[in-house]
Amino acid sequence: MTPNINPNAAPDPRRGVTSDITRQNRQGIARGVERARQAQEVEREAAAQEARASNREETDKIDLSSAARTYGEARSSRAESSQARTERIAALAAAHQDGSLNNSERIEAAARNMLQGEDL
Repeated sequence: MTPNINPNAAPDPRRGVTSDITRQNRQGIARGVERARQAQEVEREAAAQEARASNREETDKIDLSSAARTYGEARSSRAESSQARTERIAALAAAHQDGSLNNSERIEAAARNMLQGEDL
């Protein structure tokens, strides 16, 4: 008995009867794949029924940790402080343009604060 190299080829009557040794494997794989498809379908249907039973839509949901919430709040406050910084820079640039940025009162106040170690 000679194995059939091409399982789809017709047996050659000159060689005698050929056997397809891979047929059982192919059939077993096909059955396994079909069972897996059926199991997935059953799971999908069960999830859909559960969603309908609880009268809610099937939607994605995300829960953020407290660290993630804190990070988000810090990021939004940083954006707000960035806006305040931009406004302060614009005001300083305008004061520089009109000559009121470097007057004697501001210079004395800056020197006093530097000597006392305070921020401007």
